[in-house]
Amino acid sequence: MTPRSFPLLVAVLALGVVGVEARADPRLERALAQARAVEHELVEVVRRVRGSAVTIVGRRIRPSETADGRGARQMGGVGSGVVVSWRGTWVLTNYHVVDEEQRVEAVTADGRSHRLQLRASDRRSDLALLSFRSVPEGIFPAPLEHVRTSRPGDGSWVIATGNPFFLALDGVGVATLGVVSGARPPDPEAYLNVPTIQHDAEINPGSSGGALWDLRGHLIGINGTIATRTDRSGGGPAHTGASFSVPASAVQDFLTRVLGPASGTGSRRPAADTGSRGTTSAYTVRPGGLGVSFRTTRDRNGQPAGALVSGVARGSPAAPSPGRTGLHSGDLVTTFSVDGRDYRIRSAADVESAMRLYPAGTPVSLVFYRAGRAHAWSGRLAVR
Repeated sequence: MTPRSFPLLVAVLALGVVGVEARADPRLERALAQARAVEHELVEVVRRVRGSAVTIVGRRIRPSETADGRGARQMGGVGSGVVVSWRGTWVLTNYHVVDEEQRVEAVTADGRSHRLQLRASDRRSDLALLSFRSVPEGIFPAPLEHVRTSRPGDGSWVIATGNPFFLALDGVGVATLGVVSGARPPDPEAYLNVPTIQHDAEINPGSSGGALWDLRGHLIGINGTIATRTDRSGGGPAHTGASFSVPASAVQDFLTRVLGPASGTGSRRPAADTGSRGTTSAYTVRPGGLGVSFRTTRDRNGQPAGALVSGVARGSPAAPSPGRTGLHSGDLVTTFSVDGRDYRIRSAADVESAMRLYPAGTPVSLVFYRAGRAHAWSGRLAVR
């Protein structure tokens, strides 16, 4: 237990046992005053960090029965996100929140919806980076350049913001309070391949991608998953009080790989200024590419089954050349390997997301199927 939390605990206990006469006890009065001061600090922190929180809404296009044949836009996945500052203004969320969404929007606290563009993602750490078309007024990006990356001590208080049970579709999220339980190793079965912060600030379905803050309002993690078990009545999974967040150190590693270091010149090409007051120009990601267009193929159950090559640009890295096998239309790509990591490809978005993480010149290899036979291709990404 931290020294800050002790007065609050004393005051809470005192409120349950103190009578009218005993309230004159100066020790209890001091404890109550300290508790009120801590409460005031919590209220102020929540008020500040809510300006960085957004609700993430995915949109999927479904075939319409209308005569004009236009697609009907339906709500897809719903989650949480946080606006951050790192060589520009961006939105961070979980990869699994935006995976396979055809359109992604952020709903801010004023209820307005803003179109987002997926810029980069990393399935390994379950992180995704998105950009605004135009950064809206009234948001307060959480700075990450100098945020503490060391793990908060066990017992430290933390605040989680997000959109539990999809109750914040109007953009007004909630905040929950808890303490750090400890560090946990990577857990691939929970879709997290990096160490995580375990805490008991409640997060529930819809909270994925929301932020974890310390009591100074510093971003210390991105909420990723929870541990559940089936309740005794058989009514479905019950939250066990174990929540897991991707730590700020992993977030910084991801942003450094995608956008470059937080300060300094770096090699990324600056894009046009976002037009937002008090923010620096955004930096575009200059990922490498293969000169290949893909489309998602699906199995008999309608589930994504890989990225089907629909076109190969002449002279591109993956184009056939004398003495060298290249990709052809109709090839089915199932694995993308780079930097010692294998990315399983289930959709066109998967291979595009994997390439976004690496610059031109990076050696890569693919596993693809042609006429039912597996083939391998290797080469280097080219400048897009």
